[in-house]
Amino acid sequence: MQQGAKNPLVNVVDEPMRVVREQYSPTCRISRFGPREKSEEIHLFVEPHGDGCFEDQLKQVAEQYHSALESIGLPRHTAVFRRCFLSDASNQINIVMDSALGFRVPTEEAAAVSCIEQPPIAYRKIALLAYHVRDVDPSEKSTLEIPEAGRYARTLALKRPERTLLWTTQMNSHLKPSSGACSVHETRCALEQTRALFATYRDHLRAQGASLLDNTLRTWVFVQNVDMHYAGMVVARRELFAKEGLTPETHYIVATGIEGQNARPHSLITFDALAMLGLEREQITFVDALDHLNRTDEYGVTFERSARLDHADRSRIYLAGTASIDAEGQIVHAGDVLRQTDRALENLSALLAAGGASLEDMAEMIVYLRDQSDAPRVVAHLAATQPGMPFIIVQAPVCRPAWLVEMEGAAIVANQNSRWPAF
Repeated sequence: MQQGAKNPLVNVVDEPMRVVREQYSPTCRISRFGPREKSEEIHLFVEPHGDGCFEDQLKQVAEQYHSALESIGLPRHTAVFRRCFLSDASNQINIVMDSALGFRVPTEEAAAVSCIEQPPIAYRKIALLAYHVRDVDPSEKSTLEIPEAGRYARTLALKRPERTLLWTTQMNSHLKPSSGACSVHETRCALEQTRALFATYRDHLRAQGASLLDNTLRTWVFVQNVDMHYAGMVVARRELFAKEGLTPETHYIVATGIEGQNARPHSLITFDALAMLGLEREQITFVDALDHLNRTDEYGVTFERSARLDHADRSRIYLAGTASIDAEGQIVHAGDVLRQTDRALENLSALLAAGGASLEDMAEMIVYLRDQSDAPRVVAHLAATQPGMPFIIVQAPVCRPAWLVEMEGAAIVANQNSRWPAF
């Protein structure tokens, strides 16, 4: 499919489903979309409600999460994906993975689990984003390990009608550069680690009969010390994409590239991804809003800003990490975090409109701040301008130092097109 192609008009049902947002508690927010007796999608955003050591805050989050599931009659086996945002990955990841938010669950409750050091606001030690689908049956889920990509690297394969979703998480590397003269502060380390991780992921997809070009929907690349190492990641990704046929004339992948740390001090890159077996080219439309944001390849970065994935009854709009940028690729409102927040929201709104949605259709949003001390003002500003928006705010510098805030997320809208399989 050509980059920048726009969706045809969508025939919406007479009484369309919509995203419904609920406040379960002051520190637990829920968004829901779809018929509750069938394929309802649920996103949960949970933070600890008090202070304490990490184990105490982890327990608070797990208890709130499971209590919220129980309150809406959602079995734990419907879990698909969880991401834990941590304040100190080296000391916390193993504890999470050995908990009810990680891998210490019955087989039928397995989920794709991502842990990344991106400290939650208010100096909390952990926050959780969880995604469930109500009609998921445990028999539809299986787990594939990726030993060469780290201890916890996994793919959760979720079989749905006429397709299989592949949620890959926790891929990372501490590959030593071939030169033997590279320290963790040199760009080449990030380049070689990115090259190795993307090659591993490419080979992993091939083993499932898939490819980067034809099946990958979304990637998250977390870069340790993004100011230093982002450039190396960009070069390696661009080189591999060119070899795999991802070009401006075909398409790239909706992506977020942001600061994030895993538990390995010398591992500069952590990688999560989502792919889909059974994806038809016409089912996904890559969306631009060129009056607001330029194409990423104009400044040497290879990702799509947004994509719309159509199903019979709904469409999901994936939004890449989006900052305060203009149509010429320039930073807007340098030094002013609130005006940058507004411009990022304006850009997201433009991308959503091009995909047939609006900010009211957002089912999930992650807000990344360079400076955690900006959090109180940004939280208050979002509460005033986007009431009810389901989001989590974490500290994670963006790829350009002058960008103080970046946002990513996903929206869901009703659709009616029997050409595609049901969700």
